[in-house]
Amino acid sequence: MTLRKMQSINFKSIKDQTVPLKKLNFIELPNGLYLIRGRNSSGKSVFVESMMWGTWGGKGPRKCGIISEIHDKIIRQTSAKQQKSTCKVSIDFEVNNQKYNIIRSKDPNKPATVKFARIEKDTQTGEEIKTGILTDSLKVCEKLYEIFNCTSDEVQKTFYVRQGEVDYLATRTASELREHFETLFKLKDFTDELKGTLDEMINSVDGTIASLEKEKSDIESQKEKLEYIKTQKTQNEEELQKYSEKMKDIQANLKRYPELANIKQLIQITDQELSLNNKISIKNEKLEGEIKNKKEIEAIIKKREGSKDKIFADINKDKKLLATFPDLEDLKQISEKHDTINTLTDQRTKNIEKLLQKGNEMLETTLPSDLEPLKETLENQNLSSKNNLNELKADLESKNKEMLNISEEISKFKALKGELENNISLLSEKNECPTCLTPIEHESHKNEILARIKEKIETHSKEEAGLKEKKESTERKITELKSSIDKINVKQGDIEKLLNDLENILGLNSEITEKEKELKSLFSKLKVASVEELLKKHNISDLSELISNIDRTNERLNQNQSGLEKITSEIAELNTRLGEINEQAKIIKSEIDELQNKLRTIKDTIGKTYQKLGIIDLDDYLGKFNTDSLENLKDKIAEIQNEKKTTQENIDRLNQIVSQLDSEIKEIQEKIKLLDVIKKKIEKKQRISNHLNAIKKQYLDKFISQEVIQNKLFKSVRNEVSGYLLQFSDGQYVLKEVRPAGRDKKGIEFLLFDNFDGIDKTMDYLSGGDKAVFGLALRIGLSNLMARIKPFKTSEIKPINFDMLILDEPLSNMDARRRERVIRHLNDDRNFSQIFLITHTPELDDEQFNHRLLVTKTSEGGSKYKLIPRLSRAD
Repeated sequence: MTLRKMQSINFKSIKDQTVPLKKLNFIELPNGLYLIRGRNSSGKSVFVESMMWGTWGGKGPRKCGIISEIHDKIIRQTSAKQQKSTCKVSIDFEVNNQKYNIIRSKDPNKPATVKFARIEKDTQTGEEIKTGILTDSLKVCEKLYEIFNCTSDEVQKTFYVRQGEVDYLATRTASELREHFETLFKLKDFTDELKGTLDEMINSVDGTIASLEKEKSDIESQKEKLEYIKTQKTQNEEELQKYSEKMKDIQANLKRYPELANIKQLIQITDQELSLNNKISIKNEKLEGEIKNKKEIEAIIKKREGSKDKIFADINKDKKLLATFPDLEDLKQISEKHDTINTLTDQRTKNIEKLLQKGNEMLETTLPSDLEPLKETLENQNLSSKNNLNELKADLESKNKEMLNISEEISKFKALKGELENNISLLSEKNECPTCLTPIEHESHKNEILARIKEKIETHSKEEAGLKEKKESTERKITELKSSIDKINVKQGDIEKLLNDLENILGLNSEITEKEKELKSLFSKLKVASVEELLKKHNISDLSELISNIDRTNERLNQNQSGLEKITSEIAELNTRLGEINEQAKIIKSEIDELQNKLRTIKDTIGKTYQKLGIIDLDDYLGKFNTDSLENLKDKIAEIQNEKKTTQENIDRLNQIVSQLDSEIKEIQEKIKLLDVIKKKIEKKQRISNHLNAIKKQYLDKFISQEVIQNKLFKSVRNEVSGYLLQFSDGQYVLKEVRPAGRDKKGIEFLLFDNFDGIDKTMDYLSGGDKAVFGLALRIGLSNLMARIKPFKTSEIKPINFDMLILDEPLSNMDARRRERVIRHLNDDRNFSQIFLITHTPELDDEQFNHRLLVTKTSEGGSKYKLIPRLSRAD
């Protein structure tokens, strides 16, 4: 069974919940592991109970469920005063690619109702339609058993592990386990099947008795057949006599010929002689080739040794020559430093010339050519220029202040003039004194005031004109000062550049001096005073030529040494090859000797065979039998032997026919004589019939215990459970044995092997956590086993179509590592289409699980289930 969709309304703590919700990307629950998580009493187990009740219904007559409906406890009630509403669960599930829908509902104080239907797709519209609707509870129970091939009670005991029941089987007594297994695996059905088999055997024996009775009545009718059989026997005996006489002639002819085995042996050893001669010839050719290769290699080695001596002499000559030369690195340093000094000296001379030319042009004077006086002159010029610049800057600052004061005075006179002109306007308009605002009565007084004001305006205008003239003169001086400052700045920049160039030249001087010291040190090491003395000492005109001579000598020496190593290696390889050839020649000679020994043995064997067959000359021997080869002689003997074989087969056939006819005659005669024997057989078969009936009634239960439970079921349980146990216990335990227990050996006991301690353990020696791990492994293993177990090879497999596993908090007694191992294994388990695991322990990060069902609960909304499907691989 695979749950695809479930809607629960007013079921226990659920108000109205549909899983999955329509807003998700899928409309059906997918396969895989579901982790149901939430707080205590939030409704985790209610989800499973809703599924169980919706599928199987409640307990009671005409019911097949496992959930109690007594006192309407399955109906949701939020408070004592609130009336209970209708409880309803609708489930879509799938079995063997066929979808079904079942709806159960219950009103308070009324029996529950059910509606079951098969879901099909309309061929025209593609929409889902419901067919085969059933509403009778008993018929629905029968239909569910037909679909699942199991009852709800079997599902509860195997596929539904309630809280606290994980170690149920691990803590049962031996007899309780026996009873559980008999119920779980329907051994009564197996017993009924065995009884049916015994009935068939009884019917078979009874049929044999009836056949013997018929045989007894048919014996008299065999008397007429007896005379006919006797006539047939006589005719076959006459034909047998003819073939017997022919056999005597063949055997007489065959005695003239040698034994076929001897001829075959002679052919075989003759072929071996020819083969050995061919092999010896091939080996001789190979040996000659090796000897030829040996001579060629020895000639090459001799030539290489001559070349080696010449190269060795050249090496010694070059070493002696190199001993007369100075050290190459010292020469290279001398050459490098000599060239560097020349380069730096040229550069210094050019820089001095350029500096003097540039300085004379800039400063318009003739500078000294010596560096120290030149430096002193430029520094004095630089200092003088800086002093002049500072004086000019001070004058400029003074003129700027003076200019600022003049501007302020001009502004003040402009303000006074404006005020006086304003007074004239006021006087013209109002005839009032602009100073004291006294009215002016006489025109003369007004004119007098106007004259005084105009006189002041004229005085202020003159003063302002003088200030403007002074301002213009100051501005010209400022401009001249700025121009002078700019010129001095330019000149000072030029002087500083000249000083900088001079410093660079002095730096070159220091560098030349340092290089000359280094060069002098190298000369001292080589015991010469100069480059010229060094070149004269070695009769060379140029340092590069001396270095080139040393390089060429070193290169030639290296090439010769490399050539010496190469030719030495080649000689070693040739000597190795020569040794291999000598060794191979010894092996070939040994093989030839061995082949020749075999050839002598073969020739001795041929001589003995000739002597045994009386052969002096092979052609004369073959002529006696009118053949020209041993092969033809072999074929001729084989032909005679085949004729003998055919004749013998006819004789055997006729003997068999005569014997058979004789047996039939005797059988008929015996049948006539042995009517009493037939009666005894009938009595014996009757006893067998009675024995089978006794087995059926008295011994079948013992057979079931020994053959079915111990010999088959125990082994199957061990094999199925051991894999889960090994994974869940992190490799600590395997189920070693399931064995009989108890006083009468009718119970069941489990024996585990502890890989960590290296000892066997029964349930009594396991901790609570170990029992929980074993109990879980046993429950899951039995679930898988029930789907395919059969008591006999001929039994029909009737698989249980409930491939869902429900685990209600099975991990509480396990440590974190084992919980992780259990969940990882369940996540990878493909024996179940869906696994619902209820837990509130943080085994792993949520994204490690296939699917998550998060449970919350409120007083108003009841239990809520939020489905978080597994992320895709891309996520």
